[in-house]
Amino acid sequence: MSTAPQKAASDSQLNLELLVEQEGDYLYHFALARVRNQETAEELVQDTFLGAARSLDSFRGQSSPRTWLTSILKHKILDYLRKKARNREVQFEDLGGDETNAFFDETGHWATGAVEWSRDPAFKFEQKEVMNVLMSCIDSLPEKLRTVFYLREVDGLSTKELQDTLGISSSNAWVMLYRARMRLRECMEQKWFNSKDLP
Repeated sequence: MSTAPQKAASDSQLNLELLVEQEGDYLYHFALARVRNQETAEELVQDTFLGAARSLDSFRGQSSPRTWLTSILKHKILDYLRKKARNREVQFEDLGGDETNAFFDETGHWATGAVEWSRDPAFKFEQKEVMNVLMSCIDSLPEKLRTVFYLREVDGLSTKELQDTLGISSSNAWVMLYRARMRLRECMEQKWFNSKDLP
Protein backbone atom coordinates (compact mmCIF):
# COMPACT_ATOMS: atom_id res chain seq x y z
CA MET A 1 0.00 0.00 0.00
CA SER A 2 2.55 2.55 1.05
CA THR A 3 5.21 1.42 -1.41
CA ALA A 4 4.47 4.13 -4.01
CA PRO A 5 5.16 7.12 -1.69
CA GLN A 6 8.25 5.36 -0.32
CA LYS A 7 9.48 4.67 -3.85
CA ALA A 8 8.91 8.32 -4.83
CA ALA A 9 10.76 9.47 -1.74
CA SER A 10 13.67 7.12 -2.44
CA ASP A 11 13.76 8.28 -6.10
CA SER A 12 13.98 11.92 -4.93
CA GLN A 13 16.69 10.98 -2.47
CA LEU A 14 18.55 9.05 -5.16
CA ASN A 15 18.32 12.02 -7.53
CA LEU A 16 19.61 14.37 -4.84
CA GLU A 17 22.44 11.97 -4.04
CA LEU A 18 23.28 11.88 -7.73
CA LEU A 19 23.25 15.69 -7.88
CA VAL A 20 25.57 15.85 -4.87
CA GLU A 21 27.94 13.44 -6.57
CA GLN A 22 27.81 15.15 -9.97
CA GLU A 23 27.73 18.82 -8.98
CA GLY A 24 29.30 18.97 -5.51
CA ASP A 25 32.85 19.77 -6.64
CA TYR A 26 31.69 22.38 -9.15
CA LEU A 27 29.54 24.14 -6.53
CA TYR A 28 32.33 24.00 -3.95
CA HIS A 29 34.81 25.66 -6.32
CA PHE A 30 32.18 28.22 -7.35
CA ALA A 31 31.61 29.14 -3.69
CA LEU A 32 35.31 29.04 -2.79
CA ALA A 33 36.14 31.49 -5.58
CA ARG A 34 33.72 33.97 -4.04
CA VAL A 35 34.14 33.56 -0.28
CA ARG A 36 37.81 32.45 -0.14
CA ASN A 37 37.27 30.24 2.88
CA GLN A 38 37.07 26.45 2.61
CA GLU A 39 34.81 25.90 5.62
CA THR A 40 32.42 28.66 4.56
CA ALA A 41 32.34 27.31 0.99
CA GLU A 42 31.54 23.82 2.29
CA GLU A 43 28.76 25.17 4.52
CA LEU A 44 27.27 27.17 1.65
CA VAL A 45 27.26 24.10 -0.60
CA GLN A 46 25.63 22.04 2.16
CA ASP A 47 22.99 24.75 2.60
CA THR A 48 22.48 24.72 -1.16
CA PHE A 49 21.79 21.00 -1.22
CA LEU A 50 19.48 21.31 1.80
CA GLY A 51 17.57 24.04 -0.03
CA ALA A 52 17.48 21.88 -3.14
CA ALA A 53 16.17 18.93 -1.12
CA ARG A 54 13.35 21.08 0.23
CA SER A 55 12.36 22.24 -3.24
CA LEU A 56 13.26 19.20 -5.33
CA ASP A 57 9.60 18.70 -6.25
CA SER A 58 9.42 22.25 -7.65
CA PHE A 59 12.30 21.68 -10.10
CA ARG A 60 10.60 21.46 -13.49
CA GLY A 61 13.64 20.86 -15.65
CA GLN A 62 13.40 24.21 -17.46
CA SER A 63 17.12 24.62 -16.79
CA SER A 64 19.90 22.16 -16.14
CA PRO A 65 20.31 20.86 -12.58
CA ARG A 66 23.69 22.66 -12.45
CA THR A 67 22.08 25.98 -13.37
CA TRP A 68 19.34 25.44 -10.80
CA LEU A 69 21.81 24.53 -8.04
CA THR A 70 24.13 27.41 -8.96
CA SER A 71 21.21 29.81 -8.69
CA ILE A 72 20.42 28.52 -5.21
CA LEU A 73 24.11 28.78 -4.27
CA LYS A 74 24.33 32.36 -5.55
CA HIS A 75 21.47 33.34 -3.25
CA LYS A 76 23.18 31.58 -0.33
CA ILE A 77 26.44 33.42 -1.08
CA LEU A 78 24.65 36.78 -1.30
CA ASP A 79 22.89 36.10 2.01
CA TYR A 80 26.23 35.21 3.58
CA LEU A 81 27.87 38.39 2.24
CA ARG A 82 24.95 40.55 3.42
CA LYS A 83 25.24 39.08 6.90
CA LYS A 84 29.00 39.55 6.86
CA ALA A 85 28.61 43.17 5.70
CA ARG A 86 26.20 43.89 8.55
CA ASN A 87 28.79 42.65 11.02
CA ARG A 88 31.49 45.00 9.80
CA GLU A 89 31.44 48.40 8.23
CA VAL A 90 33.49 49.07 5.12
CA GLN A 91 35.73 52.07 5.63
CA PHE A 92 37.55 53.91 2.85
CA GLU A 93 40.80 53.90 4.81
CA ASP A 94 40.68 50.09 4.97
CA LEU A 95 41.02 49.97 1.21
CA GLY A 96 44.58 51.24 1.05
CA GLY A 97 46.07 54.38 -0.41
CA ASP A 98 45.13 55.87 -3.73
CA GLU A 99 48.30 55.53 -5.80
CA THR A 100 46.52 55.40 -9.14
CA ASN A 101 47.18 58.93 -10.42
CA ALA A 102 50.25 57.69 -12.33
CA PHE A 103 47.94 55.71 -14.63
CA PHE A 104 46.12 58.79 -15.98
CA ASP A 105 47.05 62.00 -17.77
CA GLU A 106 45.74 65.43 -16.81
CA THR A 107 42.57 64.89 -18.88
CA GLY A 108 41.68 61.69 -17.02
CA HIS A 109 42.53 59.34 -19.89
CA TRP A 110 44.87 56.36 -19.60
CA ALA A 111 48.51 57.52 -19.65
CA THR A 112 49.56 54.46 -21.66
CA GLY A 113 47.54 52.45 -24.12
CA ALA A 114 46.71 48.79 -23.94
CA VAL A 115 49.45 46.31 -24.72
CA GLU A 116 48.93 44.59 -28.09
CA TRP A 117 48.26 40.86 -28.02
CA SER A 118 49.64 38.74 -30.82
CA ARG A 119 47.74 35.81 -32.32
CA ASP A 120 50.66 33.50 -33.09
CA PRO A 121 50.46 29.69 -32.72
CA ALA A 122 51.42 29.96 -29.05
CA PHE A 123 48.40 32.18 -28.37
CA LYS A 124 46.36 29.50 -26.56
CA PHE A 125 49.31 28.64 -24.33
CA GLU A 126 49.87 32.31 -23.54
CA GLN A 127 46.16 32.77 -22.90
CA LYS A 128 46.32 30.07 -20.22
CA GLU A 129 49.39 31.72 -18.71
CA VAL A 130 47.59 35.07 -18.67
CA MET A 131 44.61 33.53 -16.87
CA ASN A 132 46.93 32.01 -14.26
CA VAL A 133 48.58 35.39 -13.66
CA LEU A 134 45.19 37.13 -13.59
CA MET A 135 43.83 34.68 -11.00
CA SER A 136 46.99 35.17 -8.93
CA CYS A 137 46.47 38.94 -9.11
CA ILE A 138 42.81 38.63 -8.13
CA ASP A 139 43.80 36.41 -5.20
CA SER A 140 46.28 39.07 -4.05
CA LEU A 141 43.56 41.74 -3.74
CA PRO A 142 42.43 42.65 -0.22
CA GLU A 143 39.31 40.69 0.71
CA LYS A 144 36.90 43.61 0.39
CA LEU A 145 38.15 44.62 -3.04
CA ARG A 146 38.23 41.01 -4.24
CA THR A 147 34.64 40.46 -3.08
CA VAL A 148 33.35 43.57 -4.85
CA PHE A 149 35.30 42.69 -8.01
CA TYR A 150 33.95 39.12 -8.12
CA LEU A 151 30.37 40.16 -7.44
CA ARG A 152 30.45 42.83 -10.15
CA GLU A 153 32.71 41.41 -12.85
CA VAL A 154 32.16 37.66 -12.46
CA ASP A 155 28.64 37.40 -11.06
CA GLY A 156 27.36 40.50 -12.88
CA LEU A 157 25.71 42.27 -9.94
CA SER A 158 24.57 45.84 -10.57
CA THR A 159 25.77 48.74 -8.42
CA LYS A 160 22.42 48.69 -6.62
CA GLU A 161 22.78 44.97 -5.89
CA LEU A 162 26.33 45.57 -4.61
CA GLN A 163 24.99 48.29 -2.32
CA ASP A 164 22.25 46.04 -0.97
CA THR A 165 24.48 42.98 -0.61
CA LEU A 166 27.44 44.65 1.08
CA GLY A 167 25.64 47.53 2.78
CA ILE A 168 27.76 50.20 1.05
CA SER A 169 27.00 53.42 -0.79
CA SER A 170 27.18 53.65 -4.57
CA SER A 171 30.23 55.92 -4.35
CA ASN A 172 31.93 53.42 -2.03
CA ALA A 173 31.15 50.61 -4.49
CA TRP A 174 32.54 52.68 -7.36
CA VAL A 175 35.75 53.51 -5.45
CA MET A 176 36.25 49.88 -4.46
CA LEU A 177 35.76 48.68 -8.06
CA TYR A 178 38.08 51.40 -9.32
CA ARG A 179 40.81 50.45 -6.84
CA ALA A 180 40.42 46.74 -7.55
CA ARG A 181 40.79 47.36 -11.28
CA MET A 182 43.81 49.62 -10.78
CA ARG A 183 45.53 47.07 -8.55
CA LEU A 184 44.79 44.33 -11.07
CA ARG A 185 46.22 46.43 -13.87
CA GLU A 186 49.36 47.17 -11.86
CA CYS A 187 49.74 43.52 -10.85
CA MET A 188 49.28 42.31 -14.43
CA GLU A 189 51.84 44.82 -15.67
CA GLN A 190 54.35 43.66 -13.07
CA LYS A 191 53.74 39.91 -13.25
CA TRP A 192 52.91 39.47 -16.92
CA PHE A 193 53.89 42.30 -19.22
CA ASN A 194 57.20 43.18 -17.52
CA SER A 195 58.19 39.51 -17.20
CA LYS A 196 57.70 39.12 -20.97
CA ASP A 197 60.33 41.83 -21.59
CA LEU A 198 63.00 39.96 -19.63
CA PRO A 199 65.63 37.99 -21.65
